[in-house]
This record gives sequence, structure tokens and C-alpha cells, in this order.
Amino acid sequence: LRPTFTVDGEPARQLSALQERLASYTALRGAPTGVIIALGTVPPPKGFGKSDLVRVVKGLPKTAELMFVMPYAENVPGRPTQNTVKVVGWMKSIAKGRSQTCLADWPAYVRTHRGILQDGVHVKRPSERSWARFVSQEWSRC
Repeated sequence: LRPTFTVDGEPARQLSALQERLASYTALRGAPTGVIIALGTVPPPKGFGKSDLVRVVKGLPKTAELMFVMPYAENVPGRPTQNTVKVVGWMKSIAKGRSQTCLADWPAYVRTHRGILQDGVHVKRPSERSWARFVSQEWSRC
């Protein structure tokens, strides 16, 4: 869908890995012009908080577009975990204070597409195209 995108995906990656991943990208390819952050279902390590995420985002070029894909994970079908609710709050707060930043409401998408998740977090294989299309459309909307 987006041949110019570079995807750095790995299952179970924590928000705390974001700074290192961005540094690696920048070292190899230069400063990003746009970043999509789809992290937050795995609880961050103890001590990692909103201020840490703010610091990472402040390290991006001011002109770089940023899209947070709000995380969704459920222990009970239809009920998001406390961690994801907390991270969504961080993302909303950061997006309010930074230009060139938008939110992709993955939780709302999941709620209107029941059965898309295989384990309360990960998209079922037949629905992976739906996930990719969602991210692409949200990026266009940003």
C-alpha cells in the first residue's frame, strides 16, 4: 500500500524500545519525515512513563509528521486493559501539544469489527490487510 514506508515491526516490542529504534533508523537513513507509532499493548518497564514518551517525541524533527496508532488489548472481550487505556491517554495528551501529530483510533476500529483479533491483541491473519488498510487510510487522513 505504501512503497515508501519502512516498517520496523516486531511482536511484543515495548514503548521503551522506541528511542533506540528511531536512533537506528536515523543513523542508517537520516531523520524521518514521518513516523507511525503503533506500540503500547505490552506494558512498559517499571519506571517508563509519559515523560519518557514525550522526550522521545521531542527528539523527532519538528517538521516530521507523527501518527500514534492508539493501542488496544483486552483481557475480557470488549474491555481494554488498564495499560492500553493509560498509553492512549499519553498519546492523546502528546498529540494535543504537538503540531503535525494525529491519532489513529484503533480501539474504535476493533470495536466496530468484532472478531478481527485472535487473542485480544493481534489481528487474525485473514484480517492483516484490514489492519494495513486502516493504517494507510489514517495516515492519509493525517
